[in-house]
Amino acid sequence: MHVPLVTSPAQETYQLLELPPELEAHIEAGPATLHFLGRLSDEAVLVTQDATYAVRQVLQSNSRLLCSVETALDGDVQLRLRENVRETLEVVRTSALLDRLATLLQDDMYMGPADEVEQRHYTPAEVKSIVQASEAELLEGRRTYHILELDGFWRRVAPDVVLDLLRSLLAHLDIFACSPDRVPFARMCDALAPRACRAVAQAVVGDWFCASVPRSLDAPPAYVSLARASIVQFMGRHVLQTHKRMPLRAFLDAWHQQVGQALQADVQLTLLQPPPSASKSSF
Repeated sequence: MHVPLVTSPAQETYQLLELPPELEAHIEAGPATLHFLGRLSDEAVLVTQDATYAVRQVLQSNSRLLCSVETALDGDVQLRLRENVRETLEVVRTSALLDRLATLLQDDMYMGPADEVEQRHYTPAEVKSIVQASEAELLEGRRTYHILELDGFWRRVAPDVVLDLLRSLLAHLDIFACSPDRVPFARMCDALAPRACRAVAQAVVGDWFCASVPRSLDAPPAYVSLARASIVQFMGRHVLQTHKRMPLRAFLDAWHQQVGQALQADVQLTLLQPPPSASKSSF
């Protein structure tokens, strides 16, 4: 059967997009929202709700004719040439640039109750337009770098403030005579709030250093279990970065002193080993 090929007078242009299997399945499963993100100086990325994909332009050795099947006026079938494609956009999974969160919010860190930072603040929408990451990855980055929304802006809480709150938290474990696995949430937040603000205290106790993060702090739990390893790791990194070189035994003694009796059994050097794809620490 001979099928004639006709050219299209339309001014439309087309681009072929090569998708990985999981993204193809995501689109075919139903209505899906995809966003292209990036500043003018960035390479564009495509994000879903929980993943980030790099978009690369690949030059094909052979051109491809993009055609549509139509019915001609005389009733015969014909192919209409839409585009002679020589390049393909290849979509591949990539790591989100979460360290950009820390860099972007470095100059306007929340410094405590007397916070009077006059640097530029960023709204959530502005951060999302700059940091190339999905919503799920942004949430992970906010927990890693201790970022929360204050007065409509995303603010990174200064490591010194986090450290002060953790020290107070550990001290209040003894005052309240409670276990790290069963901490009275509201009472602990009341104790920490004067050292920062209520929102920061809640984030420390019920999110950043909580073993099981509640779905919403609007309905706070009566008790929470602390993420022992996360607290011990944060304290250990602080000792590493603020003390001069010292023998291993002296370092471990300083670390044990930082975490107090409640968490001394959780001190392990392996906690200070960065993950294979680590970018920057929360300090």
